[in-house]
Amino acid sequence: MSEFSLKTLKRPSIAMVFALSVSCTGAQYAETTDRVVAVPASYGEMSVEAGPTLERWCSDFGSPELEGLVDRAFDENLDLRQAWARLEQAEAIRGQARASMFPGISADVSAGAQRQLVQQLVPDPAGGPPTVEASPDVGTNYRVSLGASYEVDLWGRLAAQRQAAGYDTEAARADVESMAISITSQVAEAWFDVVAQQEKTRLLDGQIEIAQKYLELTQLRMSQGVATALDVNQQDQQLENLRGQLALIGGRQAVASNRLAVLLGKAPSDGPGIVTAELPPLPPLPGAGAPGALLERRPDIRSAHLRLLSADARTAAAVRDKLPKLNLSASTFLQAGALGELVDHVFWAITGSVAQTVWQGGRKDAVQAQAEAAAKERLWAYARVVVQAIADVHNAMVLESSQEQFLQHLEAQRQKAQIALDLARERYRSGSLDYLRVLTSLQSVQQ
Repeated sequence: MSEFSLKTLKRPSIAMVFALSVSCTGAQYAETTDRVVAVPASYGEMSVEAGPTLERWCSDFGSPELEGLVDRAFDENLDLRQAWARLEQAEAIRGQARASMFPGISADVSAGAQRQLVQQLVPDPAGGPPTVEASPDVGTNYRVSLGASYEVDLWGRLAAQRQAAGYDTEAARADVESMAISITSQVAEAWFDVVAQQEKTRLLDGQIEIAQKYLELTQLRMSQGVATALDVNQQDQQLENLRGQLALIGGRQAVASNRLAVLLGKAPSDGPGIVTAELPPLPPLPGAGAPGALLERRPDIRSAHLRLLSADARTAAAVRDKLPKLNLSASTFLQAGALGELVDHVFWAITGSVAQTVWQGGRKDAVQAQAEAAAKERLWAYARVVVQAIADVHNAMVLESSQEQFLQHLEAQRQKAQIALDLARERYRSGSLDYLRVLTSLQSVQQ
């Protein structure tokens, strides 16, 4: 046979194998993720240098109190406990799917007794025809049986179901990791909020003390005829404004403390007492890395991808469910009318059967269509998670950069406001400026 004829024979066979593999799996959407969502090479003009990898990022703030609160949240947060329970459910479902790898074995032991009439022929002593007499009797029956059944996974339907359950379990595990990260962030935000409100309280206490001294000074100057009642009234208004701000900050601190207590699975009355006196210095920002690294680092993206793989596996199982099934079964049983006779006779049977659905009104086709639609939904959900993850990092980098610039301008504004306040006080003492200008400059510094 020539080389050309050999190639001619091989090509159809390869095509047939490919067609059979596609027909046995259905649409596999996990293979199309690169075409559905494009991951950029960088975050635009932002830096993408990889930074240090922190296993427990909260420890980088140098606050043992915050680190301890996060550890408590991992053990006591109610949402996280629910996520762990969902992971246990997924593992149990995977265990159910794995059971298809082994035959099902059943045993049955039964014993019964029945009272019935037993008919028998009684010969006639006189030589006449025998007569039939019925007498009650109790019959017993004992039976011990053992059976095994197993479905041969000809087309990989059961393997696809096990694979889908495994993907679901790993996705549930990634969900736990994602929730742990989210709870860590929420605990840190609540803790920073409480400490920040405490610092604001100390700041306002100092401002109130200064404002009270200025009020007394203004009252003294009014008694000497240097200041007016209007100056005293304006300073008194400023003092009341600061006291009002202090009341609002107290409420915000209580709310932040209550939020932290809930994150630790406690009622507000059982919340932790924050002992940290001031905010810790901020560490250097970690590098964002390349956008493609998010696909490996973020558990929410891993979860979305695993659920897409699970949906594809269920589609393959739905397609293969329409193919013939091969079942093997074996059974053995002992049966006798008396216990001592059970081992006298052993009965056994081995059967094999092939079953194929002929027509069910399109039910299995509808099941396949539903599985493919669910996989398509998971594909778009995965794309949505990837796009949102990249946007989250980019937004955080943009906001961090703008916040840094804002703080620089704020510090420059504070310095200029302090200079203006010093100048206003000097001119007020010399009598060339009214007190309203001093009060306005003071408010600017305090803000």
